[in-house]
Parts: sequence; C-alpha cells; structure tokens
Amino acid sequence: MFHKGLIWGLVFGFFSASLVSASAWAASVPPSCDSDFYDVLSARAWTSAKREVETAETLIVKPDSVMEYTCFTGRIAGYGTGVANTHLANNFSHKTAGGLGGAGACEDMADIWELLKCKNFDAIDFRTFTELEGADPRTFPAACAEAGRAGKWAANNVAATPASGAAGGMETLVTFMDAIKWSVGANANNCNGIEPIATGVMADRDGEDGPDVPYPDKVCSIPSCYFDPGNLAAAADDKCKP
Repeated sequence: MFHKGLIWGLVFGFFSASLVSASAWAASVPPSCDSDFYDVLSARAWTSAKREVETAETLIVKPDSVMEYTCFTGRIAGYGTGVANTHLANNFSHKTAGGLGGAGACEDMADIWELLKCKNFDAIDFRTFTELEGADPRTFPAACAEAGRAGKWAANNVAATPASGAAGGMETLVTFMDAIKWSVGANANNCNGIEPIATGVMADRDGEDGPDVPYPDKVCSIPSCYFDPGNLAAAADDKCKP
C-alpha cells in the first residue's frame, strides 16, 4: 500500500506541476491572433473575391436566342407567331450578344462572334477596387440591382486599407529624415544645428611631431555637412559646417 500511495502521489504531483507550469507559460505568451489584422485580411479577401465575381459576370454574357439568329419571327411572319413573339419579348428583348450587339434584327452570327472576340478582354473591364465601389459594371443586358452593394464596397475598401498606426494597419514609418537630410525640418539649410557624432577615434592633423594636439574625430550625419573641430584643445566649439 505504501508503494502504491507513493506512486499515485508522484503521478498527481507531476500533473499538478505540469498544469501550473503550463498556466504560467500561457500567461507569459502574448496573444498570437490580432483580431484587428484579421479584419483587414477579411476585408481584402472580400474585395478580391467580389472583383473576380463581378468581372466574370461582366465578361460572360447572357446567351442569345437561337430563334433570333435564325430570323425566326421574320420567316414565319403571319403564321400565328404570338407565342414565339411573347417568348422572345419576355426573355430576349435586348440586343444580341447579351445586350452588347446591334439592333437584334436578324444579325449574322459571324458578326456577333467578331464583336465578342474583340470585346471580351477590353482593358476597361478590369477595374480597380475604387472604380468598382463607384459603379457596378454588370449593366448588360440589364443592370444588376444588388441591395447594399455600394455600401459593402465602401466599407470593405476602408477596412482593407487602414492608415499607418491605426488598428490593423502597418506600424507608423519613422524615417528620421530630419536627422539625415539637412534641408528638412527646423535645421533646414543650417549645418550648425547638427550635433557632430564622435567616432571614438583620435585624429592628429600634423602627426606626432607637429604642434597641433590630437582631437576626437567626429562625423556629421547630414549630407553636404562636414565636421570642423574648431579649437583642437576644446570640444565645446566642435560643429558641423556646410
């Protein structure tokens, strides 16, 4: 009994220690999922997929009526074509080629083929997200009446492109242009306002035998500025000059 109790005690102790260690580890690990970034990815996925769908629905036109291509109504005029005319009027009242063609009065199929061959991949059919937000390209043979389409496009375009530093956006880019370009900011055109940076190297203008004393060498971080040590014996007048 003693040995069994010892074994069970060790087992429970091991699992308890493991649970405590796991909890402590989990508490120290930062969240791996940024919900704001996920929202950005979701919005970008929506805009990309929606553009592909709308572009496909623009390029793939509605099939025409075979009866129209055969001039059906013209060939049997006067033979009680009321049913056929009603069918054509209800389903194919638009121009041929899904609304892209001519008047739709006995057009030659060869002309329709040529039209579609040259029309399908017009550059204007491949629109930007902003252009799609402004207008629905699916206008033939009749405009689509998708409820809330413009609002969905506007909301997802905004959500897909958050500003730098905003939730889900890129970190704000810090360029330090004021520190590397002498014509920007408060120190514009004024090298004297730039603090020289010590290199850790001692310089001596005329060597060991000359009268000039060694001085700490420095550099200026701004293009077109150079370091002037001034009085070699005193660092107080070290400056950058144009």
